[in-house]
Amino acid sequence: MFDRLPDPRRVRGLRYRLGSLLGLCLVAVLGGTRPLAQIARFAADAAPEVHDQLGLNRATPNASTLGRLLARLNGDTVDNAVGAWLARRATDPVDEPDRLTGLAVDGMHTQREHAHHIVAAGGHYLLMVKGNQQKLRKQIKRLPRSEIPLQGRTTTTGHGRREIRRLKVCTVARGLRFPHAVQAIQIKRRRVSYRAGRVQTKTVYAVTSLFPEQAGPARLAELVQDHWSVEALHHVRDVTLLKITS
Repeated sequence: MFDRLPDPRRVRGLRYRLGSLLGLCLVAVLGGTRPLAQIARFAADAAPEVHDQLGLNRATPNASTLGRLLARLNGDTVDNAVGAWLARRATDPVDEPDRLTGLAVDGMHTQREHAHHIVAAGGHYLLMVKGNQQKLRKQIKRLPRSEIPLQGRTTTTGHGRREIRRLKVCTVARGLRFPHAVQAIQIKRRRVSYRAGRVQTKTVYAVTSLFPEQAGPARLAELVQDHWSVEALHHVRDVTLLKITS
């Protein structure tokens, strides 16, 4: 898919396939690497089988080569190509035919029209409830959370911080101010930053059209985490483009 993108480089003197360089950047970023110098070091230190899978020869690209390519690349074109690839993947058969496939997308999609469209097309949604849905958010906050036992607790560490997430799920009756909503979700996030020496606490709310038998607390936690991962990657991309163009 990457090889089929328009190549912004000059044909003369090309040493690496476009797909190989973009595949390298993708694998490195998914592995937690961010700066171009570290991506180049990742390529140099990778095992030979990784080079073969990426289509790289023994001479790996340096940071300046990657930087020139990414600065010239059309970000919207890449987004469209990746989105089309993900859409095809979402319709591929999976090993567990009864297990729903989650497709995480960024943006403020908690809109009534979006919910109607998704359900009418035969899908389900899990949507974050933020400030753009104040009435819905207030209604979810008034649910009897104190009467609901804790249904999930996860802890992650890395990048100089530790985050604890506590999850509660409530099956909602008719009357919630959002179409097709079946479950309301509350996640309390407590993040300890060892480098900055501070503690941050945040409560996140979400609604879903999935019934409890389709997605229990553990699966809902996975879907929410997938959404946050996409938001984080988009933030990295936006900041990187800003640094390149500024």
